[in-house]
Amino acid sequence: MKRSQQGFTLIELVIVVAVIGILAALALPTYLDYIKKSKLSEVLLALTPPKTLVMEHVATNASFPSSNQLSWSGGRTQYVDSVTYTKVSDAEVSITALVRNGSIASDVDGLELVLTGKPGAAGLSSGAVEWTCAGTIPARYLAAACRPGA
Repeated sequence: MKRSQQGFTLIELVIVVAVIGILAALALPTYLDYIKKSKLSEVLLALTPPKTLVMEHVATNASFPSSNQLSWSGGRTQYVDSVTYTKVSDAEVSITALVRNGSIASDVDGLELVLTGKPGAAGLSSGAVEWTCAGTIPARYLAAACRPGA
């Protein structure tokens, strides 16, 4: 009478556990970066209301609004501590969002994302503004529209 095998051998179980461990070690850092990136998308989104107000002002007045002309309040969210607008010159404005401390991860908390607006090729009289992203947030966490070279 032959005896049939029942279950797995110890070596088969060790190999399965090792493969699962390797896959988890590779996937976990990528997943954590993805989570940070998704939370930081809210930071970029927080820049949209003042950007829209600037574009509206440029379309109607052919100039950038001064800091006191931009009637906008807000910006604080779960991940954003503040959003500020600054008229640097007649040819440049910036909108800055500060990441709230303790809200995402220690390597991005307290960093900022800056949208800089400058007149387009046709000038402000055409209502064209070119926006660029900058700031202290690492590029790998930014949305594609905000990455350098995008």
